[in-house]
This record gives sequence, C-alpha cells and structure tokens, in this order.
Amino acid sequence: METELMTLAASATTMLVGEMTRDGWNRTKQAVAALWRRTRPEQVAHVESELDITRDDLVAARANRDGDTEAELVAEWQGRLRRLLSQDSESVEELRRLLTSTGASSQHVADFGGAVHLGFGDINQAGRDMTIHRAAPVVPGRDASGPPEATGPGPA
Repeated sequence: METELMTLAASATTMLVGEMTRDGWNRTKQAVAALWRRTRPEQVAHVESELDITRDDLVAARANRDGDTEAELVAEWQGRLRRLLSQDSESVEELRRLLTSTGASSQHVADFGGAVHLGFGDINQAGRDMTIHRAAPVVPGRDASGPPEATGPGPA
C-alpha cells in the first residue's frame, strides 16, 4: 500500500506543479485544499498560503532555470500529499478523481525498486559501479568541432 501511495502522491505532485503555471491554477489549488479540509480543516488556510508561495518559488526557479529548487518543491509537496493520503483513505479516491479530471494520470510516474520517477529527468540505479556517457548537447548555430557559425552579412 505504501508504494501505491508514493506513486499516487508522485503523480499528483507532477500534476500539481504542472498546473501551478497554467490558467486553471486556482481550480486545482482549491481542489488540493479540499483534500486537507476533510482531515485537517485547521490547516487549510496555511496549505493555500503554502501553495501560493510554492507557485511563486516555482515561477522564479523556472525563470532562473533552477532545477534544484524545482526538484525540492516537488519533493516537499510529494511528501505532504503522501502523508495526507496515508492518514485518510477517502482522500486517495478524491485525489484519483482530481487526477482524472485534470487529464493527469500515473502514466508519467514509474516505480523502480523504491526510486520513484516523476516523468522528468533521468533515474540511474546500480548495485555497484556505474559509468554514464552522454552526448554533448546540440547548440543551434554551433558546429560541434569549432566556434559558432557566422550568420548575417559579414564585414564590408
């Protein structure tokens, strides 16, 4: 059951973070707050405030291409949702309905031996040594063997 809750929380967090920068954010925020309203009504105002702060932090992190901060925000909300789900089985079904209504699903979440993949980035696991080779990134207008190509008219 714990693995199922982790996977559901991961899927919900992927949806939640994705919705934070979209037009339907307020509807999603209210739906997430409703999960808390049933089991922890005294925390609803705080959760709504934290969701807004997280959204502001996420927008700033994406503007600065700060993947570490974004990953930290995802991990924080994944833990919060998992703890909530483990205390209230009715929230599990309500969250599944929310995921379905937003078009999200657990298709972007995979569980590999305890490491939960949220649908972005790589997951590398090894019992011992591991070597990972990556191709150099392709930069438009740049030949991999030399300086950037000249564009536009040259000197006259």
